[in-house]
Amino acid sequence: MTYSKNSFLNRGVILMAAFIGVVYFYLSFYLPFTGDDLGYREDYIAASGSLESIIHYCRVHRYFSNARLADLLNPIPLVYMPLWLNALCCGVATAAFFILMVRWSGLRNRLLQFAVLALTAFTFRWDALWMEFVTQYNYVWPSAMILASIALIVSDRCTARWMTVLGIFLCPLAAGMHEAGGNPVCIGLILYFAVNRAWLTRPRTVLLVLFILGSIFTLLSPAHFTHSDNFVAPESFAEKVFGSAYYIVILIAVTLCLLIFDRKRLRALMHDTTLIFAAAAIASLAFVIVAGYGGRPAWYGQVYALIALCRIASTYTIRIPDNVDKAMSTALVCFLVFHFGSVAWWQHHLGKENDAVCSLIRKSPDGVVFYDYTRDTDTPFYLLNKTRGVPDTDDVYYLARLSQHIAGGKKVTILPAALSALDFNTFSGELHLSDDILTDRRLPGVTERSFYKSHPRFVVKQGQTELIERSFEKAGRTFYYYTPVDVDRGEK
Repeated sequence: MTYSKNSFLNRGVILMAAFIGVVYFYLSFYLPFTGDDLGYREDYIAASGSLESIIHYCRVHRYFSNARLADLLNPIPLVYMPLWLNALCCGVATAAFFILMVRWSGLRNRLLQFAVLALTAFTFRWDALWMEFVTQYNYVWPSAMILASIALIVSDRCTARWMTVLGIFLCPLAAGMHEAGGNPVCIGLILYFAVNRAWLTRPRTVLLVLFILGSIFTLLSPAHFTHSDNFVAPESFAEKVFGSAYYIVILIAVTLCLLIFDRKRLRALMHDTTLIFAAAAIASLAFVIVAGYGGRPAWYGQVYALIALCRIASTYTIRIPDNVDKAMSTALVCFLVFHFGSVAWWQHHLGKENDAVCSLIRKSPDGVVFYDYTRDTDTPFYLLNKTRGVPDTDDVYYLARLSQHIAGGKKVTILPAALSALDFNTFSGELHLSDDILTDRRLPGVTERSFYKSHPRFVVKQGQTELIERSFEKAGRTFYYYTPVDVDRGEK
């Protein structure tokens, strides 16, 4: 079986993408409403009330946070949309993202199209998206919108009136959703039309200009020059690039090989839309380097790089025996169904736990609750850290949001249910529960190890185990609870 550069979506691939979308629709009902979701919603509700106050909220956000339309517009789904409609949008956007990844890959073979789905699902830094609505708005939704906008701009049918009208609305919106999404694509589009001037018709010019204007809007925030100051321990250059931007690195290596060994193919690719994605991916590396952490800053670059690599591969003729194609395609389908089915089941379970804990927090007079929840280390590896439940002790930002918005300012501390019978009035010394330690005095050797100045972490070494500290007030006394450190990669 052979495949060509002309893309053709296999029906099974479309069904699989739709299945993934259904999974994200379902699990959206069980996402813990915490972190940025909780912060953005409560901040907006506190600031809204009139059109003037809403405009003031947007101005303050642009000045101190960012100028992303994804964040400026997120009160619409977070506050005004019913949950079912928000979930439906997440499911449709996720399915569209996977379909467009395959569509833009240029791969025709069924197995290779399933491979694109698998690479997108298993190798992208979904863990860094924290399983929040806000990150859906900032990364998954814009990814689908940008890929659709590129299709509108370069399509042979761009002269059709309905496509131009759709593009006039979609292009500036898609480009303005996130600075790391739209601006690199502007570079790719400008290079593409510089090489292929004859393709730059009037409708394409209009859509291109609107896309560029949307991208420029995201840069109009003073916070871009101060936001990274909040990071105390930014990741190293190698960790950011090789731990989050690996497809970009591979693309650069492949491009250099073509430059040395196959310049004829490279010149042909420069007249193809591959140039848009390759240039956008390489330009995205600037956002990765400037950011103080990996994961999310490399998301868009990874999207563009994988598409560019697939389009380069589509210029070669590869023969795959039918029996191998069928067997491997079936295996990938099984892996994808098992993985996303497991993510849905576990998120359902973790979401229920989070609801129970939040109910206890609201009733707690001091912010201390007792509950045996599933820790991050208790979830199976094959979830790839996509799920999100009750915050662990090391999730200081999430605990801070719960303290501020759920506990009414009381410091939230979640202890094992076994400690509910403990008399905190008379307790003294140390109590060990597996690897956890409860004590009425701070352990010696505690040092600060924070990622954000606004949310400090304190750790201590006990033998070969590193513990993170959580202090709390109970019965008029101060106690310290220590649990093993398990900092999620995606949390940085």
